[in-house]
Amino acid sequence: MQIFAVIIALVGAAAFEGMALLYRRRIIPAGPLIALATSILLTMVGLTIVGLAPGQLVIVNQASATSDQ
Repeated sequence: MQIFAVIIALVGAAAFEGMALLYRRRIIPAGPLIALATSILLTMVGLTIVGLAPGQLVIVNQASATSDQ
């Protein structure tokens, strides 16, 4: 699952670089750029959490053997 998070981070970095290039060439204005960058960042963070969480959630949600006694 960690390779999934690395791939998401690389795709997100490429997207940010592409948007920066478009902004420098004055193809897109700053307002939509900020909205798009925020959307991509939140999507990357969400997918990274979902990608990393399943292995950790199993450990957190396991009941201990002594709790039922």
